[in-house]
Amino acid sequence: MKIIVNVMIHEWQMAPLAPCFGDEFHGVSEEEVNSTFHDLDSESVSQIKKYLKGVCFLPAGSHDFFFYNTRKFFTSEELKQRNMIRKELFREQKKYHFPRTCSGMESFLTHHGLRLLDFPVRDYLRDGNFIDAGCCFGDSALVFLKHYAPGKVYSFEPSESNRNVCKKYLKRNKINPEKIELVPLGLGAENETIFFHETPGESNSLLTHAENGIPITVKTLDTFCTERNLSRVKLIKADIEGMGMDMLHGAEKVIRENRPVMSLSIYHNKKELFGIYQTLQKWNLNYHYMVRMLAWPLPGFAELSLLAWPAELESK
Repeated sequence: MKIIVNVMIHEWQMAPLAPCFGDEFHGVSEEEVNSTFHDLDSESVSQIKKYLKGVCFLPAGSHDFFFYNTRKFFTSEELKQRNMIRKELFREQKKYHFPRTCSGMESFLTHHGLRLLDFPVRDYLRDGNFIDAGCCFGDSALVFLKHYAPGKVYSFEPSESNRNVCKKYLKRNKINPEKIELVPLGLGAENETIFFHETPGESNSLLTHAENGIPITVKTLDTFCTERNLSRVKLIKADIEGMGMDMLHGAEKVIRENRPVMSLSIYHNKKELFGIYQTLQKWNLNYHYMVRMLAWPLPGFAELSLLAWPAELESK
């Protein structure tokens, strides 16, 4: 009876609160976070800690059915924001002919963090080539094409089923095919062929290897751009289900020569969370950085991303 009354008087939900990566981060200490990200702004460090606290709270395997009291995780103001954001998200999804879901805030509303950046940084993107690594259903590409006037978007998606869904949305939105190319490759640290088990959807990962799986060609971004004689790379967005570090190691030449703005997901594993920032710092690029959860507070502890942009843009 106590349980029933508690559920009735509080705001309980079963919607996913956080991605199921808790096992990847158990054992990460606050000291480790403070040490690695000591030169970031305080809000970035706070968001990293908040993400880790949320994602590690969920019991293993409970991602899709964990029953929780929202007031344990969100303030009253954040609960109001969730309702407002949900309505705004549904409106944006409708504009792009996407179904109404509570996912996609990182694309439709925060534009993978680009909306958080100052105008000189966003204006720098105009007419440049965009690398959209982890295209999935095409939502990020559609947002980039509508709001940031790229020369062309190169959307990397190794999953054939996801590419087919993406083509459907590109057609519905009447996108000029000369402005986007769906690239059926994976991006990694070296050029190779891997075999993986395809799971259609947002969590399709090349880390899921299978001896009898589908052969996928993986290239470094450096190789791809050299083969295409591709320059003026102004944006690299990467959300590739745990392979972010591999992609970064294969993109050093492109990053040094083009100095792109970057939005890099760091929420899948410790290798991404700590390694991507440490690697960029080691390269001495003279960049500015910040970390934000691009889907907070809807659905919740999700889409932790590192945003990076050339320091010289701050003086424009």
